[in-house]
Amino acid sequence: MNDKLVFEYIRSQGAPGATDEECKLALGLDLKTERQNRIELFQHGKICMAAKMRRTRAGRKANVWVAI
Repeated sequence: MNDKLVFEYIRSQGAPGATDEECKLALGLDLKTERQNRIELFQHGKICMAAKMRRTRAGRKANVWVAI
C-alpha cells in the first residue's frame, strides 16, 4: 500500500521529482519504509532517477526520482 502512496507523491511532483527524504517527510513514513517502496517502484519501471540531485536537510546530495 505504501508503494502507491510513494508513487503518487513522486508523480504529483512532476518534472522536479522528489528525493527519498522529501517523500518521507511528505508522507510521514520512516526512511527505511519509504526507501524499500521506492526501490520496488524503480525495479518495476514505474520511476527513474532524474539527471539531477538535490541537497538533503543535512546538506548531503540525494538522487531525485521522477515517475515514468
